[in-house]
Amino acid sequence: MTSDNRNTDNRAALISDEQLRSLLRESVTKAGDNPWFTRRVLNRLPARRERGSAWAVLLYAAALVVCVGLWWYMLSSADIMVITLGDLVKGLVLIVVTFALVASIVHTAVTSPS
Repeated sequence: MTSDNRNTDNRAALISDEQLRSLLRESVTKAGDNPWFTRRVLNRLPARRERGSAWAVLLYAAALVVCVGLWWYMLSSADIMVITLGDLVKGLVLIVVTFALVASIVHTAVTSPS
């Protein structure tokens, strides 16, 4: 079987978005009426907290500590009189990683809903 035949077989087996939407609507079980659960009760529920924000803060703090430690190690162990290609590569990689980390922290702080 050639790849052309497989592609046409796969296209024939696919269904359209409308067919999928109608199939899902038909197969969904309907929620029963509950006189105790109304829209008013739903409006009184507390706002959803963003999950994982504590983990994000912890991971960003750990990454910052590692990044600062790497900067300290690189600057304290560098020989000022001789700069090798390895020193340049380490410095460039550390600059890129630091920039990416700071950009990620700023992006998370700006887009987080709080």
